[in-house]
Amino acid sequence: MGVPFTSVNDLYTALRAVTDHSRPAYDGEIVGALNFGYKETIRAIASVRSEMFASYVNNFTLKANTREVDVSLLDPPLLRPTRLTAQQSGRNTAILFRYRALYHSEYEAAELMQQTGTFNTILYDVLQGKFPGLTTTTTGGTPPLNFHVNVQDITNFPAGTFVTLPLPARSIMSTVAATPQPTLTEPYYGVVTTASGTALALNPAITTTVPTALTVTALRRVIIRCANPPTQDTTGQLWYQYRPPRLVNLTEIIDPIVAEHQDMLLFYAISMYLRAVNDTEASSWLQKAQLLKSELMQDLEPLSGQNSESLDSGLWGLG
Repeated sequence: MGVPFTSVNDLYTALRAVTDHSRPAYDGEIVGALNFGYKETIRAIASVRSEMFASYVNNFTLKANTREVDVSLLDPPLLRPTRLTAQQSGRNTAILFRYRALYHSEYEAAELMQQTGTFNTILYDVLQGKFPGLTTTTTGGTPPLNFHVNVQDITNFPAGTFVTLPLPARSIMSTVAATPQPTLTEPYYGVVTTASGTALALNPAITTTVPTALTVTALRRVIIRCANPPTQDTTGQLWYQYRPPRLVNLTEIIDPIVAEHQDMLLFYAISMYLRAVNDTEASSWLQKAQLLKSELMQDLEPLSGQNSESLDSGLWGLG
């Protein structure tokens, strides 16, 4: 399709050019269909060359005997770690990460016995959930008109951080008719919308006076859970595979790795969009997308030979 698209709006326009004759455009459905194509393309690329979505962060520290490592704030977001390269005692060393589910028997054995087959290999799982993490304390005072909460340190509380406070009561949305939660009966949960200076703006807004020295806790959403953490602090360069974010706005920039395979993305999206109304052309677009996927899986790693992850992959065929 010529020059690679750079934004979601480019894909949106191309999809409408094909489908408007068949059904009226509905933006929410179109974005959903584009996300379907986006994820299918990412999955195909990652199945052959997962390092295409590689990133790293310098001066990353694995604390000694620490099983849970907070990676919520990594940018781009972490999908899974691969290795930590460091210098220890004047020599280069590498700690490799090998995935095992939290309840896998090998993970549990390593967790209990503190050993694995290879000294520099850590068994891990990446968990997403409401895990208590970093904290700061409030400095008190009556909230200003925009209902910020003043805190001692906002370093680890950027916009989007899920936090909890022991009080005050939750506020309800102004458009919802409901009884507010009684004060002091349950903790407050909210999301940081902006962080500036010493102030956190939260949603839902806190409209009452916040006392001094309350603990604001970041509820970590992504952690690396190590079955057999290192016995000494290790600082180095963490290599990991990142997770391309879901498409939301038409002005968003498409991940450049994915943009190189825009035809496949668009064909999948068109097939999904037309399938919703049982348009007979949907299967034709799906066939085109699958052919491009097969071509990608054969050509992306031509020198891999029998070691290619694409061989015997479940992605072959039309599924």
